[in-house]
Amino acid sequence: MVCRGSRHAPAQESQPAERPALHDVLRGKAVGARYPQPLEFVVDLHRQPGYEPDRFDVSGWIASLAPTVGFGGLSGSCLATLCVITADLSDRGRLTLRLDFAGAAVKGTFTVAPDTWSAADVEGTVELTALAGEDVDLGLAGKLDAAGLGQALSLAGFIPDQYAEEGTPPSASERTAFAAWQRAHDKHPTGLVAAADWALLQQEADTAAQAAGWTTLADDKAGWSLSYPANVLTESAKIKGGRRLLGPTASSAWRSRSSRRWATRPST
Repeated sequence: MVCRGSRHAPAQESQPAERPALHDVLRGKAVGARYPQPLEFVVDLHRQPGYEPDRFDVSGWIASLAPTVGFGGLSGSCLATLCVITADLSDRGRLTLRLDFAGAAVKGTFTVAPDTWSAADVEGTVELTALAGEDVDLGLAGKLDAAGLGQALSLAGFIPDQYAEEGTPPSASERTAFAAWQRAHDKHPTGLVAAADWALLQQEADTAAQAAGWTTLADDKAGWSLSYPANVLTESAKIKGGRRLLGPTASSAWRSRSSRRWATRPST
């Protein structure tokens, strides 16, 4: 007798639940033999699930609070609750954090070396506690994305090395550019965007945009449109399917360009 089928479907193996990404905004204190007073800092820490169980890839931002200057992007990895994180701090050297997230307070140790290849010359202990993001940074509170910050910085003359996607938190590139803006305004540089600083940067960006005379050109038939600073670039000629614009110098607001001429053409 041949059995050709069954009324009961075979039991399916249960799939493991997908691990969520983890995001922590922490305020920390570092205590070391060289420091008469604890150093305070803020950490924006993102932990993304890795390919192996219990492993996470780490990214984020760290910034020393006044009076100490030091900030930079974070990278590292975690095994369950134990993490090793490094950051190349501006003016401070290479920081390594070894943290344990098992308890309510995150505890661990730190070392600072002059550079990637040198031995650590500063070491001590750290303790971090949860911090409400809106207290120190609009980006951490989800009230500011990378695109908005990058655009405002560019208009104000502080162009990030790279631009993150719209809807994502400010990246290390935007934060580094914002720290440069803070220095230029005699503020303690952290790369953290407080509400008052964001309001001032927006005012400067709006003023710069008005002075540049941003104008929109469009050709619905050809299928293209663009916005350009009419007071900086002048329309030199029409070309097939677009227009050519001429800038005053190669080192204007678009100094990353190698040519003084721009042409807009239909997208394909």
